[in-house]
Amino acid sequence: MTRHNAGFMAADKVADGSVFREAGKLEALKVETVEMVVLKPQTYMNESGRSVAKALAYYGIAAERLIVLHDDLDLQFGDGKVSFGKGPHGHNGLLSIEREIKTEDFFRVRIGIESRDAEERRLITGQRYVLRKLNYEEKKLMQQGVLRAIEGVRDIMQGRYGRG
Repeated sequence: MTRHNAGFMAADKVADGSVFREAGKLEALKVETVEMVVLKPQTYMNESGRSVAKALAYYGIAAERLIVLHDDLDLQFGDGKVSFGKGPHGHNGLLSIEREIKTEDFFRVRIGIESRDAEERRLITGQRYVLRKLNYEEKKLMQQGVLRAIEGVRDIMQGRYGRG
């Protein structure tokens, strides 16, 4: 229950109660449905691209169909935003994915996790901040952000977002 787990929290909601199973060759936990594969890389976050690249190759999925759910310090807590091909913006997990799949042309569903004021940003590094446990109010805001992420995934899958 930290800010850094926003993507996995959203993946759990996308999986809609299905049980994630070990997929050793992919270095991930996964859920397969008729319309999607939901993957939770089990590498270090900074190496998650390795797992994503293996899954894209294994399932024959084009990078343009990839949807990555992730925490974002550039968005306020509870906000969500969909983007396509916008670069990692300092997010090491996204950087790893881009390096491994050799493109930035994939969807990102960004889950806002920032609630620090200017003074707190000066005193608490982003790296430390994302690993702090969520308090009660933050858990409610996280659920709001996760629900927005789910809406974003549905919109992408229904073709409501163009690429670029």
